[in-house]
Amino acid sequence: MKLTAPLLLLACLLTACSSTTPRPLSFGMPVFVAPTAPEKGKSTLVIYRSSENPLVAVPTVMVDGRILFNPAERDYTWAHLPLGSHRIVVDWPASTDWPDLAFEVELVEGSPLYLKLSGSYQRRDAYEGVAGSTANAVPPKTALGEIQACCRYVPHMGGF
Repeated sequence: MKLTAPLLLLACLLTACSSTTPRPLSFGMPVFVAPTAPEKGKSTLVIYRSSENPLVAVPTVMVDGRILFNPAERDYTWAHLPLGSHRIVVDWPASTDWPDLAFEVELVEGSPLYLKLSGSYQRRDAYEGVAGSTANAVPPKTALGEIQACCRYVPHMGGF
């Protein structure tokens, strides 16, 4: 009986950590910052992560070998990049066993690219499951609606 209270407290804390309720605005970042128009010869890349698996884990998103940002659940950023091909890497912490992603995107003038990071988990049996990661292009209008409904703006790391 003496262990009941600590176990209940632990269960409550773990549940709160994976909550899908919006974060308080006290993190000091604005909720939504619309991408600005890029200068000539550049296009806008927007990357966002709604509340998707793996919960609580934070990947590192890199563009052409440079860190863009580390999106927690419900985070997004945008950057202006030169037109042409760019290599995107999403590196999940090794402790999550989530598969990393690496792929090329093509940026063209006048067409911002919105990428949504997602994860999945399918249980095989009582002891094992399969984790998956995706980065999908989303139409701008749909992406902006999802971002405004879920996400918090996080400035990119710079150098873009």
